[in-house]
Amino acid sequence: MLPYQQQINYEDTFPDFKLIDGPTVRQGRLQVKFRDRWRGVCSALTNWTSADTQVACKSMGYSDGAFYTWFRRNNDTYPFVMPVPGCRPTSKNLWDCQGFAKLDKIPLSENLCQGEDDIGLYCWGQPTFTGWAKHWKGLQIFNSPYHYVHLDPDMVSVARESNSRLEFLDIRYAGYDGYVIT
Repeated sequence: MLPYQQQINYEDTFPDFKLIDGPTVRQGRLQVKFRDRWRGVCSALTNWTSADTQVACKSMGYSDGAFYTWFRRNNDTYPFVMPVPGCRPTSKNLWDCQGFAKLDKIPLSENLCQGEDDIGLYCWGQPTFTGWAKHWKGLQIFNSPYHYVHLDPDMVSVARESNSRLEFLDIRYAGYDGYVIT
């Protein structure tokens, strides 16, 4: 059997939280899988404590984390509104936090996020989620139109960036975090 014909069976359990739209798998917009859909988490930073951001990163299999940046609301399905998570430093998962305790009370509405952006996190520490060592490290699109982008504030370094876009797909075990070399 040739290698590409092998069926590789990975553990198929994934956290209910993930980071997207960031430069690495450790940075990005926080999303929660709630009622069978991935939803952006909108909130006001002043309501998220350092314990909340740390627990959010623990929920994704990292040991610690902090606020990264705000992400403008995009055309998601109804966002997940979480104004005050209310986590304790000992919480293992966001679902254990006071704000996540009553799932039937969590509002889902685009109108509730008016003026609030999605929270972005930066997580660090050795990943502990199932399958982290099996992540593949990239996707290349050949012969596509591209444009140049600056890599630094001084506009000295540039790189080509593809104009091609992939939308509405989940790629499992994907992403390069800059730490794991295999």
